Amino acid sequence: LSNLAGKIRLKAMKVGRTEEIKNDGDEQAVMRAFQKHALQLQTMMHLRCRVIQALDVPAMDDTGTSDPYVVLTCGPTKKRTKVQMKTLTPKWHEDFDFFFPAGSTIPEMKVEMMDHDALSRDDFMGQAVVSIGGLIDLKPKLEWVVLVSGEK
Repeated sequence: LSNLAGKIRLKAMKVGRTEEIKNDGDEQAVMRAFQKHALQLQTMMHLRCRVIQALDVPAMDDTGTSDPYVVLTCGPTKKRTKVQMKTLTPKWHEDFDFFFPAGSTIPEMKVEMMDHDALSRDDFMGQAVVSIGGLIDLKPKLEWVVLVSGEK
C-alpha cells in the first residue's frame, strides 16, 4: 500500500526584499540564508504562492472521484483554495499572499490536500512540508510538491 497521495504544482515568488543580503546579485547567498530556516528579516517580506493543479489524486468518494481543496499554512497564516468537485485532476490557479514582518523568522510552509464532504467531516488526503527556500529565489519558481498520506 503506497503512502503517496498525489502531487500539487505550486508557483512561488518573493515580492518583497530583505536587507539581510547586501549583494542582491548573490543568488546562492540568498538561497543559503533561506534554507537555514532561521533567516531573521530586517524588512517585511511578501511571498505570493499560486496553487496551480494536482495530479495522481486518490479517489475518496464512492463515485471514484474526490472533491479536493488545498490548505497552505505558513506561520500563523492559513489559506485555502476553492473545492474542485468530482475530479482526480483538479486545477485551481489561485494566488495567496503571505506577509512576514520585519524581525520575524521565515517558517516552513505546510501543504495539505483535503476531500470535501457535504454530510461528514472532510477527509485528510495528504500533506507535505516545504522549505520556503525550496520555493523561492530571486525569480518566480514552479515546483511539484509530493504529498504523503497518513497521520495529519
